[in-house]
This record gives sequence, structure tokens and C-alpha cells, in this order.
Amino acid sequence: MEVTTEARETGVYGLLSVGMQQWRVDADSAWQAPGLRLEVRAGREALAVIKLECSAGEAEETAQECAAEIEPWVRTLRYLSVTDSLKTNLSMVQSTIEQAREEQEGWGRLEADTVDFILGWAREDEFDRSQDLVGVYGLGLQVLRRIEARFARQVAEGRRRALAHAPATFDGLHELWERPPSGYRPLGPHSLPQWVAAELLTGWALTRDQRDPLLTWAVKGAKLSRSEVQRITSVSRSTINRIIPDAG
Repeated sequence: MEVTTEARETGVYGLLSVGMQQWRVDADSAWQAPGLRLEVRAGREALAVIKLECSAGEAEETAQECAAEIEPWVRTLRYLSVTDSLKTNLSMVQSTIEQAREEQEGWGRLEADTVDFILGWAREDEFDRSQDLVGVYGLGLQVLRRIEARFARQVAEGRRRALAHAPATFDGLHELWERPPSGYRPLGPHSLPQWVAAELLTGWALTRDQRDPLLTWAVKGAKLSRSEVQRITSVSRSTINRIIPDAG
């Protein structure tokens, strides 16, 4: 990964600034020291940031070391960045579902702002626009649930892809790496390794939950032998037998 002092429109790079840096201690205090700030970017989008205390003469070499350290994580970070935006959308839809429920229970209809939200977010396969969202009781909630399900699927897929592209040894993220500042997050610091770990564990849990149905289908539906399944997956024969006790 190239380290530069000029922002770019495209490509993955490290944006370096050298000089006095500030570290927040708590909500009311911070401390300063000479050092560097390195922001990993994909075009104009910030993926990660680290601030280290060092002399100006050490800054460029230290920044190169940091860039090399985090480079194997870039694809995972890009997937998680997209997933984070999808999670924000999902949260907005879920809030609108609660609002729509209150409107329908209290007034028997949806307010204009809620209808506009649905019309703006629903895809063609989620809502027939010839239908009357206001006049048909419960239709708005049905459409919102479809939108919610779509975003939930996309979030789950983003986490799975982030996990699939993570370094095999899951190392290389220094504890001082942080998530970049964001308008919808409170003031930091926000640990990048902790956030990535939580997201990847969630993605792993989703994949893990598919194990038993997949093994069952592979043996019963696709007719793979238990020995072949064991060879491919490294799942023990006793575990396969427990999951599929009546497989032939």
C-alpha cells in the first residue's frame, strides 16, 4: 500500500500527516505529542486510522510499517464499511416499522411521511405500486417487513464476505488502530480490532448455524458419502453420524 500526503479519488492508500497529534483521555481531557496520523482510505472513504507518537524523522518509516501491517485486512474492512452502512439503513427501517405500527394501531392508517419512506425504499418485487398503502390496513407493515428482511440478508452476507477475506491467522491489527470519525458515532476512541472481531464473530456464527443443514443436504440430498463429507470439511465422523443418524 502506498503512503502519501495527498488525498486521492480512487485506489487504496495511506494518507499521512505528521506533526502534533492529540489523544483523547476522556470526555473532558486529552494529551498531545509529536507524531503521525495515518488514515487508510479507499478513494475518499476512510477505513481505519492510527495515531502514534514519534519524531518527524521516524514518521515515514513507521507509517510504511503500519500500512504493511493493515494491508491484508483492507478487503475485509471494505466489506465491513459497506455492511455498516447497511446496518444504519436496517436500523432506520426498524424504527419506521415501530412508527408504522403505532400509526396503524392509533389512527388506522399511515402518515404521509411513513408512506413516502416506504415508496422511497421499496423495490418492485417488494411492493406493487398500484396498491393503496394508506387504504389497505396492514399493507405498509408488510412492505416494511420485506424491506427489513432484504437489509438483514445484505448485512449477513456482508459479514460472511468480510470473514471470508480476513487473513487466515487473524493477526496484524495493532490495538491502536481505530475506526474513523463518523457523524453518527459518539466521540471516540473506537477500537478497530474490537469492532472487526465482533463483526467477524457474528459472520462466523451465521455460517456455523448453516453447518448442520448443509451436511444433512450433502449426504441425504446430494448423496455425498459420509467419508467424502469428512474429507472435505474435516468434521469428525462421529459428529456427522450425530447430525445425520439415519443417513444411508
